Amino acid sequence: MPTGPANDARLRLDVTVQFREGPDGNAVLLGGSPLRLLRLRPPANVLLDELRARQSVPAALAALPEERRSAGAKLLATLVSRGLAHPEPRPNLTRPLHDVTVVIPVRNRPASLHRLLT
Repeated sequence: MPTGPANDARLRLDVTVQFREGPDGNAVLLGGSPLRLLRLRPPANVLLDELRARQSVPAALAALPEERRSAGAKLLATLVSRGLAHPEPRPNLTRPLHDVTVVIPVRNRPASLHRLLT
């Protein structure tokens, strides 16, 4: 996951994600589909608090001590790969709105195409 200064990508936790306190006092993440359970150590709590505050990925990682940032980046990648977090790309406001390609997967079905386009 790139973390350069120009990258202000954000992650949004899935709406199903719930935070619980585990038996050891550490946080537990519960959510996703299929349902997942992740036990978190205290440095991960700091990272997730930053994400919930809508900080960018680099800003959230910067909240961690330098020696924990690599582990933090791995945790973020794990959250995305397991469906517990979703990337929110920054909109490209420099691209003209008329510059859009639409792909319609229709072949040899002119009636379906006509119905779709009308």
